[in-house]
Amino acid sequence: MIEEKFDNRQLEGYKKMTGEERLRIASELSEMVREIARIGIHGQHPEFSQEEIETELQRRISYGRTTPSCPYCKEV
Repeated sequence: MIEEKFDNRQLEGYKKMTGEERLRIASELSEMVREIARIGIHGQHPEFSQEEIETELQRRISYGRTTPSCPYCKEV
């Protein structure tokens, strides 16, 4: 299948990259997703300030990730 070949080529490309290059790509993708989420939050709540948008973004990111039994998690 074409999709499998594409996946394999992409995977091979990632394997040739250094850890630093892969980390940079992951960081850029993460920031792009966050920016898309900010735009969505603004669309849902045009009255929100930038600070409120960031607070809502953090709430959405952390939703369901904190549990009392997790010693490494803090309540948000």
